[in-house]
Amino acid sequence: AVTAILGVIDHAETMGADRFRDRALAVARAGRLKLSPRSRPAPSGAPTPIGLWGLSNREREVLALVVDGRTNRQIGDALFISDKTASVHVTHVMDKLGVSHRTEAAILAVRAGIGGDAVREEPIPPPPTGGTTVLR
Repeated sequence: AVTAILGVIDHAETMGADRFRDRALAVARAGRLKLSPRSRPAPSGAPTPIGLWGLSNREREVLALVVDGRTNRQIGDALFISDKTASVHVTHVMDKLGVSHRTEAAILAVRAGIGGDAVREEPIPPPPTGGTTVLR
């Protein structure tokens, strides 16, 4: 358990996720774990924040749209899902990131280098002007 908690703390520090780190420390205190520097695992390279957070592909798309400042309805429209499903995805992303607000999730994503350009809607061309359109 000590190794796992220390790994989480190291990852949180790498991401700059202070609240996530604080929650891991709270779990360690609740479990009465002794976190000594000797028990720290050797770093095995710097994994990407997305891999650390354990986000699915869909959750990454949702996070990118949250970074863009999209509402649940706009996320749903962009991903062809209902706004309720988008809301569930946003909640799961925030849970995995250990944050309680969309803004915090967006800040973590930006700090990790994740931009909001993951999903772009194709613009719908305006209807032709002048003349009438005949439907057949």
